[in-house]
Amino acid sequence: MTIRSALNSTFIVVVLAAASRTLVDGQWSIGAPGRREPPPGKHRYVMLVFANPILGKEVEFNEWYTNTHMGDLVQLPGWMGAQRFRIITSVMPRPSVAGYSHGYLIIWDLEEAEANTALARMTAAIAGGKSRLGAAFNYTPGAGANGTFETMGPRVTRPDGKGPTLPDPSDNKTPRPNKYILMEFANPLPGRAAEFDKGVEESMQRVLLLPGWLIRQGGRQVRSRST
Repeated sequence: MTIRSALNSTFIVVVLAAASRTLVDGQWSIGAPGRREPPPGKHRYVMLVFANPILGKEVEFNEWYTNTHMGDLVQLPGWMGAQRFRIITSVMPRPSVAGYSHGYLIIWDLEEAEANTALARMTAAIAGGKSRLGAAFNYTPGAGANGTFETMGPRVTRPDGKGPTLPDPSDNKTPRPNKYILMEFANPLPGRAAEFDKGVEESMQRVLLLPGWLIRQGGRQVRSRST
């Protein structure tokens, strides 16, 4: 999944693995099926929140995030789902310097006529106590990072239609493959946005021909907000 920021000049490359837990059903992000197109009259957004736990409280942080906070917010109208990820550093290319700043990411899926309408519901839920704060979440200003992006078209899958390769149900020795996302934050040179968009499109078409690369979707930042 590639998300391009139209406002943030920082270039970051981060590879993350899905932080999977089974206690919160019906919450997802990149794993949801289909082309992920919004219904008539609405737009699809993703809010990215990069965060770290308070030192020494990682277990409590993950327990609250997965089993409390995700469920609190996906009750809200327009909040369609969420999925959590943890950073992977033992990969090539390595994360950029900025990419090492946060160990965890959550992607919130929003679907609304306007992004601020959905985000205002989150603000009200936090202020009213419906969305419960986490004692292990580092709320220190500057400790996290966030941004809300509008998708720039439907999600694109491999042209050959191939999906994840799962072991046969009778295979008791081979574990299923892990799921990862590669995120790229980039900007075009001044006056070259159209050329930039074309180059990204062509590059992603080639990448989706590689083994193990399954889907991609682009987005443009609309505002920043913290949660």
